This record gives sequence, C-alpha cells and structure tokens, in this order.
Amino acid sequence: MENYRHLQILVLAIITLLLSAVYGQETEFTGTFKAHNAAFTLRFKPMTDSFHGTLQTSNGVFPLKGEVHQQEMKGIVYTEIGNYDFSATSGKNKLIVLFQGVTYQYLRLSQDHELDNVDLTPYFKDTPNNKMGNLELYAQQIAGSQLVYYQRTSLFNDSMASSMTYVNFCKDGRFGVNYEGSFSVEGDYGGNAHGANYGSNFGTWKVIPGQNGPALQLNFANGGEGIYPINPQQLYTGRWRIGNTQYALQKGKVICR
Repeated sequence: MENYRHLQILVLAIITLLLSAVYGQETEFTGTFKAHNAAFTLRFKPMTDSFHGTLQTSNGVFPLKGEVHQQEMKGIVYTEIGNYDFSATSGKNKLIVLFQGVTYQYLRLSQDHELDNVDLTPYFKDTPNNKMGNLELYAQQIAGSQLVYYQRTSLFNDSMASSMTYVNFCKDGRFGVNYEGSFSVEGDYGGNAHGANYGSNFGTWKVIPGQNGPALQLNFANGGEGIYPINPQQLYTGRWRIGNTQYALQKGKVICR
C-alpha cells in the first residue's frame, strides 16, 4: 500500500510538470507581438496540439501554423504563391523569429491575440513554394504599390541616407520614378526625411517569366529596359534590406496621375 501511494504521488508530480510545461509554452507564445523596427505584427492562439496565428505586414495578413517542441516553435506561413517555413523561440515578453534567413525580434504588446472567433484552418493550404509561382498574383501584389528605397551613407549608421527613390506602380501598367537626395532619416528603418527633388523617370511595367523565376520588367520612356528578379518573401513582407540599402513596398500608397 505504501509503495502504491508513492507511485500515485510520482504520477501526479509528472502530470503537474507536463501541464506546467504546456501552460508555460501557451503563455510564452500566446498573444500579440510587434516586430522591433519593422511594421510586422504576429498573433498566436493555442490550439489542442499546435498554435494558429496571423502575420500582418504592410502588404496583407497571412495565416500561419506552428508546433512547439523543446521551447522552439516551427511552422509555416501560408501565401497564395507558396508556403514558407519559420521558427521562433521565446524570451521574456518577446519572440525571436527566423524567417527566410532573416531574424526578427517581436515584442509582446498584449496577451490577447484577438483570434478567439477566427477559424484559420481553411487557409492552411498545401501550396508548393515554386520559383515561378503565379505571375498574375505577383502583378496584383505590385499594382497600386509604391516602392521606396534609400541608401545609407554607412552600413552601420541607420540615421543618415544619401539618396531616396520612389517608384510608383500604377494599376494600368504605368510606373513613375522620383529621385531625391541629401536625406536625414529618423529612426532605424526610416521615418521623416527631407531633401530636394532632382530627377524623375517613367514608363510601363509588367511581370514576366525570368530565367530563374518571375521578374519585373520596366520599359522606360527613353527606350531603356530593366529586368529585376522578384523575391516572393520580400514582396509579401513588404520590407527588406540589402547591404546598406533599405527597401519598403507599400500597398495603396501609389501616386499616379
């Protein structure tokens, strides 16, 4: 009888530890999180054996699903042109997320995920992440958007920029480019900037099948042509950085005349 009681105590202790671990994971990954220095918002809610959530960027809201093992979440972001893996680890009121080779730090805004009455399961579709994707979907994402990019004077100085360029992609297939220079940029990823306009250009644009996947073709009014490979992850997150150049694609911000 004494041995049986000891066994009961041991089983209860194990169950308590397991429940504590599960509850701890739910607490760490549940809620609304905002990316530091980027306009991304993550929301996670606990399910029976996984987490469901959304990734909100400047270019839309995308469903995601993840499972936690040994304090690390591994999951998938679902988009119309392909699905992308991500991983996340938790810290004190924050998440460290690795997505497509880029690490983001998300700070918790609230324990409330605002997804109680939202069923995300119909959006978890097994869409292959192929290089070509659907050209029309890429074109729809670009149409009506404004691409803004600037070059920092230094890779390590986030507050100064030597030039800023605006590319407006009109829905009717036209585009316009404006160039500005001598900018002072507030904050790590941009903000208020000031400078003198010193040039512009225009033409037509379209999405074409490139050698290694979809590409953006620009035909300038002066006869010039440019072909630029499209990175789906960058297109859908709407913000990326290459070297000391920062890019932001903003849906609905286009200026067309």
